[in-house]
Amino acid sequence: MRCLPKAALSCGLSICFCASSATAATDAADLDEIVVTASRLRQPLTHSIRHSTVIDEKAIRASLAADLPGLLRQQAGIEITQTGGIGTQSSLFLRGANSNQTLVLLDGLRIDSATTGATALDQLMLADIERIEIVRGNVSALYGASAIGGVIQIFTKKGAGKPGGEVATGLGSYGTRTARAAYGGAWGDTRLHLGLAWRDSDGFSAARAEYIPTPFVFAPSDTDRDGYRNTTLTLNVAHDLAAGHTLSALGRFSRGRVEYDGAFSNRSEQDLDAWQLLSENRLSNTWSSRLMLAASRDALDSFLDANPAGRVHTHNRQLDWLNTLDLSSGQHLTLGLGWLAQRVTSDNTYTRTRREVKHAAAGYVAEFGRHGVQLNLRSDDYSDFGSHTTWLAGYGLEVAPSWRLIASASTAFRAPTFNELYIPAWGGNPNLRPEKARSWEGGLQYASGPWSARLVHFATRTRDLIVYQWPAGNVNLKRAEVDGWEASAGGRWGEYHLDLGFTLQDPRDADTGQSLLRRAKRLGSLTLRRQTGPWLLAAEVKASGAREDLHATSFNRIRNPGYAVVNLSGAYRLGRDLSLQARIDNLFDRDYSLVHGYNTPGRSGHVELAWQF
Repeated sequence: MRCLPKAALSCGLSICFCASSATAATDAADLDEIVVTASRLRQPLTHSIRHSTVIDEKAIRASLAADLPGLLRQQAGIEITQTGGIGTQSSLFLRGANSNQTLVLLDGLRIDSATTGATALDQLMLADIERIEIVRGNVSALYGASAIGGVIQIFTKKGAGKPGGEVATGLGSYGTRTARAAYGGAWGDTRLHLGLAWRDSDGFSAARAEYIPTPFVFAPSDTDRDGYRNTTLTLNVAHDLAAGHTLSALGRFSRGRVEYDGAFSNRSEQDLDAWQLLSENRLSNTWSSRLMLAASRDALDSFLDANPAGRVHTHNRQLDWLNTLDLSSGQHLTLGLGWLAQRVTSDNTYTRTRREVKHAAAGYVAEFGRHGVQLNLRSDDYSDFGSHTTWLAGYGLEVAPSWRLIASASTAFRAPTFNELYIPAWGGNPNLRPEKARSWEGGLQYASGPWSARLVHFATRTRDLIVYQWPAGNVNLKRAEVDGWEASAGGRWGEYHLDLGFTLQDPRDADTGQSLLRRAKRLGSLTLRRQTGPWLLAAEVKASGAREDLHATSFNRIRNPGYAVVNLSGAYRLGRDLSLQARIDNLFDRDYSLVHGYNTPGRSGHVELAWQF
């Protein structure tokens, strides 16, 4: 395993050359790009006080990434670890926050697990995703618990324009086979999108050979290949009842079957499903309403060979009503009410399996000439541990043409999960307090023509951090601190498009000074894209510094070396409706680990042929 070269560490860059006709996949996109997640209002990306990124459909397709973790690794401030290949357990760290401190939404719906507090990113394939918005930093005052690190919102494809479809098939390394089909469009006042995607791979051994077997960790049979299969079905339909009044419905059903290495279980089947009914109404010239009724399910069944080894199913039901009032030109007020019900069914014994959350929220966003303001206030009332109020205050000032100063402060909390509260066999403690955080950030933004850049300093202080302490179990004990700098920039000249992101951060245990596990102090990405005629030429390099980790078998703290990985991708349009795409990952076959003791893919490739009709 090779360490990240010192020069790359000093620069903190991950270099990516990728040719694409897509718009930028970062906040350096076209300056009229719209972002919704940062304020729950439609606003130009460059007006957002929060450091945000928009990844549009063209950029998603051009990346040829197979799943959401593969795509998000390219973004500034995001680290993703994975215990093996595609489909295996992943954790996301945004600005050094824990994986259960970043909220993931699907068309506004929470899809996280009530037992772990995290979202199964590894089960989210990209075929049905139209757009992704990333908001970095504490936005708990907008979205409630678990938004300390930020929010990632996924928007699924909607039907639009002339009806048409697409079919595609692909082959790749490790016995990978893929197929997808989609059809959609608009028929008068009705729009529809229907999509089906399938992926099957023989995979490779997740565990590194030198640690097999190890009692209580890996079994002798873990030298085998660990495959993955996923099938995802999406249906989106919308109908305009009248001018300004739209009713829509979403159904998304995903099943993943993943093999992995372990002494107590080595295979799982996981369903990640979502249903939504949405009514959007323009009630007057100044009043818009958005009413959502939705539900999601995360159903995980584990096996040891053919024998059941565990069952954990969580269910979320959600009602959300958001009202937007246009007070005057450039001033907007949002008022929201919501209800969330969570339920757990499992073969483990939970002392409590249900809870409800009610919330009320208000927001104010305004532009006064050179000044921009964002204010948010939210109160969440949990049936099992009471009420908590959070706030956010942000300000932007145009100090010169194309230059803007930005600053914000906010509070946040994270509700303890069912695993932390209600499972005595694994240290559950019903007396836990929620984690609470305060965050600050300030920065400078440049935006002119096709170019933009942002430099931000951020800091978060978290208290009542929930930790597992033997033999007491889960307790409120430690404090965590994160300080860092985040830079992103990009733009276009001619046929070329440039994106870069760089993060310097220090996520640490405030009591011991030790670095938080699996988070590097330096990471970044740089992307260059070019299109010439029917050709798309591509290359990609990603880099990360060393990270503290736990040894796979002894569980002692160790230092996992940094890495730099080069990827190539490209496409050729064979005709008006036919295209060929290809991608090579880990071009130089680097040997590195994201989690100690677990393999990552070596040099591997994938080719896909797509036909549009």
